[in-house]
Amino acid sequence: MAVNLLGNSDIDARIILNVGGTRFETLKSTLKKLPATRLSKLTEQLSYYDPILNEYFFDRHPGVFSQILNYYRTGTLHYPTNVCGPLFEDELSYWGLQREDVEPCCWMTYTKHRSTAETLSILDSLELDTVRSSQQEVMKKFGWDDNFDYIQGHLPRYKRLMMIIWQIFEEPRSSTVAKVITVISIFFILVSILSFVLQTLSMFRISDIDFVTVYVNKTSTDRTPTLNRQNVHPSFDVVEWICNTWFIFEIMIRFIVNPNKKEFCQSTLNIIDFLATSWFYFTWALTKLHVNDNEALDLLSTIRIMRLFKLFNHHPGLKVIITSMKFSSSVLWLLIFFVLIAVAIFASLIYYAERMTSRHPADNMFGSIPDALWFNIITMSTIGYGDLYPKTMLGMLIGAVSTVAGVLIIDLPMPIIVETFANFYTHLRARSKLPKTRRKIGPAEPVVTKRAAVTAMDNGQNLKLLGQSSKAAAMFFHRDLSGIEAEKLLLEKGIPGSFLVRPSTTKSDAYVLSVRRANDTITHIRIQRTNDGFDLGERQECFSTLYDMIEHYRHNVNELREKNNEIIELTVPILAQMPTLEKYYHGPISHSQTESILNACDQIGLFLVRDSETIPGDYVICVKTQHGISNIKIKCVNGEWFLDGKGQREQIDRFKSLDDLIHFYLKHNILVATNGAAFRLVQPCTANWFHARDIHQRCEHLSKLVATQHGHRTGFSLEFELLNQQSEYKSLMYHKRHGEKADNRPRNRFKNILPYDETRVILKNYPVTDYINANRIRPPIESLGREYIATQGPLPATLNDFWHMVQQETVRCIVMITRETEGMKNKCARYWPEVYTVKTYGSVTVENLNESNYGPAQTPNSTSRALRSLPSAGHQLPQQPSNDDDCYYRLRTLKITTEEGRSWEILHWQYLAWGDHGSPLVSNQQDNVQLGVLLEFFEKIGRSNPTAAEPCTSPMIVHCSAGIGRSGATIAIDMILNRIRAEGFDIEIEIPGLITHIRSQRSGLVQTERQYEFIYRVIEYFIEQHMKQSSYPPEYMNMR
Repeated sequence: MAVNLLGNSDIDARIILNVGGTRFETLKSTLKKLPATRLSKLTEQLSYYDPILNEYFFDRHPGVFSQILNYYRTGTLHYPTNVCGPLFEDELSYWGLQREDVEPCCWMTYTKHRSTAETLSILDSLELDTVRSSQQEVMKKFGWDDNFDYIQGHLPRYKRLMMIIWQIFEEPRSSTVAKVITVISIFFILVSILSFVLQTLSMFRISDIDFVTVYVNKTSTDRTPTLNRQNVHPSFDVVEWICNTWFIFEIMIRFIVNPNKKEFCQSTLNIIDFLATSWFYFTWALTKLHVNDNEALDLLSTIRIMRLFKLFNHHPGLKVIITSMKFSSSVLWLLIFFVLIAVAIFASLIYYAERMTSRHPADNMFGSIPDALWFNIITMSTIGYGDLYPKTMLGMLIGAVSTVAGVLIIDLPMPIIVETFANFYTHLRARSKLPKTRRKIGPAEPVVTKRAAVTAMDNGQNLKLLGQSSKAAAMFFHRDLSGIEAEKLLLEKGIPGSFLVRPSTTKSDAYVLSVRRANDTITHIRIQRTNDGFDLGERQECFSTLYDMIEHYRHNVNELREKNNEIIELTVPILAQMPTLEKYYHGPISHSQTESILNACDQIGLFLVRDSETIPGDYVICVKTQHGISNIKIKCVNGEWFLDGKGQREQIDRFKSLDDLIHFYLKHNILVATNGAAFRLVQPCTANWFHARDIHQRCEHLSKLVATQHGHRTGFSLEFELLNQQSEYKSLMYHKRHGEKADNRPRNRFKNILPYDETRVILKNYPVTDYINANRIRPPIESLGREYIATQGPLPATLNDFWHMVQQETVRCIVMITRETEGMKNKCARYWPEVYTVKTYGSVTVENLNESNYGPAQTPNSTSRALRSLPSAGHQLPQQPSNDDDCYYRLRTLKITTEEGRSWEILHWQYLAWGDHGSPLVSNQQDNVQLGVLLEFFEKIGRSNPTAAEPCTSPMIVHCSAGIGRSGATIAIDMILNRIRAEGFDIEIEIPGLITHIRSQRSGLVQTERQYEFIYRVIEYFIEQHMKQSSYPPEYMNMR
């Protein structure tokens, strides 16, 4: 007989993870330590679960995963030294962790790859390896990236000639002719500079002698020769004419063929070339006008020497020197700053020291402070000309100190600059030895066929593509975008591999796939639409929809290539702006999905708007009629929206937006479908809305099991999964920079649960910090309900921060949905004193006036009994449970007193019968009891106001442990109940929309599927109980 020594509960608590062929075994409770991560949300319905082996398989790096799993066990994340930094970051991103979680002891080793990546990025920007631009790059420079006639050879001959000449003069190594032109240009530059230098030698100059008449006596004279000046030998003028003729020819040709004249004129090297060339002709003109020589004009002719900087374009090492100087500019400016300060200080000291201690004024060689400045500059730089020097003992001492200071100030930063140059030059040499092109293999992803993808979408599954949902990934088409705008958008918001699709500006039936490459260049690929579908040319496969084609090349990395066989990788799409935020727009859903949605309701005239599957940028109105589903196309041309179909008044009814079009036809006109059927738009299909009185039917519908690709699931599960997909996409719009700061990390209970910067509570007039892990949560309609503050359970180190927030916001009600300890884990530090005692937290004094416990004995049998009055402070209800096991919730009356002497009472509600990640509902027999207690609890906190004469306008603080799961469910329930109290039962409720709204203010609110279903059940119970009653308390008299 087999004996189970572990017990079923222990076996169920264990989980096996197969990562890259290595099996890891741990406890489910261990993976729950870091919520909102991939491992914390494992269920058997996921695609990587193997029911036969009872394990989860991930094709990831097992070595990195061992450190990640250790992070779950110990709470510390260390960097493995045997992997590259980018690989480690990719793994962290896949498992839902942040790179800031790495322990400080590993930061130096972990961040080495970033400096290397920065160096390589700068070297890429220098284009040191670029010998000849590709056709796509040249087309882009000339603005012909959309003109596919170039490929077919239909461009005018002069345009093709311009491109050839441009490459000859601007890309020295692109061809043999270009190399010859480069050699000629360098030859003339060197000859011009050599001529300029040699003509200053006296052996190459001609003396101009004038004869002066001298009177010997009154009757006779004599002529004496006098040297007037020395002229340049005429042969140098010939050389200058030849050189400058070439220079003027070269600059004119380069200007004529350059595609960007403005950029050409703003180039520093071109400005130098133009000034040096034009100055020669200017001086020649002055000579013809017999203008006397001017030394200042001769000085300006030295600008021709600056032409040597053109050589930097021909040697990579020279570019690296300049780049190293630019990269080290901050260090150089700091060096100059300290040198100037030291020079000024020592110059003043040595000037007055020599002046005070010199016996005779003639012995003082420093007549002024500027003389001393010159001395200190040449001394601190260890040059020492010897023209000035101190003669007194004090002056010599100061001079010695300035010498030592100069060595320290100048030499200490030099290794940084030298190391920068050595780093650049080492990588440059390494790059020169590597092959020019390398095969880049994309990450392993399961290949999703077109049929499987459609099936997954129809079943409402989450088709993850590099962190984006299938719906978000399909929104890569940008209807109104030019080639230049596409490049700007990709460079500003994209990463290597980012892409988008836009319409072609030259052909109406073509599109352009624009991709950002690894070297930050943009490649444009033509997509043509035929009767068969979409393809990239005659040799390529044809796809029925644009979305299918893009997804195919995203998963089959090796199939999309340049003409030189270089792989073009598609990674993350640049998402386009949605045409509307109204609920009737369902985005890029398929035709079969549309039929499933509209056929689920019997309402004739129910409609929705979706993206066209066949024509990107167009939309379709889908309407449920008596004869089935009718479709009408919507077009947008030049910012005007109109219906495109027979029988429509498309030439008359044009609108500025999609919303205007829908609202117009919703109220006025009859529509005619392509099949000739006439109908009206009656009601938009927003599947998440339902009538408050129909909530029971809604819950029954969501409770039904639905057959999916991964087994049977409830409607609650599918709806919550879709909600998570939308929230995951929208969360990218918000930031968490303050929570990620090193000083604020110890104030977070969980490293990956941080407040949004846009809605975080800022602590004011608080000397410690302005940060607390808390967000303001406002209802969708500000006139309904109060404001909330969702926060984490305070830590021992943040108790003072918590109470400062309470007194700053004048909080009168705190709702705590957790115990201090659950399952031997600390969920929240005790931030209140024992009953009838006083305790000080920073500048706030808190007194516990009273505690009251509520258990099953106090649970009413009906809702009317749940609406009894709140107890006054200092009184307790009878029949209180004696311990926490019998207590459902607890009420404390706390009195807070600030340093200024202000004081008020706070009602502190603590619900004890709600476990982490779960729901208070456990079984059908106990659900009604729990719901009755919960309803009583929510009724009381909804009317919590210690001062009856003063309306409660202050925010309500709600927290559990992490401040997202149970806190989010509590806030959502309270918001809905407040709206029902204010507007009655004849309203429409959209719980997913409400969750999306509060999640936009704090991430992760309503954490689990069970919590999501629990919201429905509480509202259902509340409405059913009140609908059964014939009379209502005074606050419900406005209900209809």
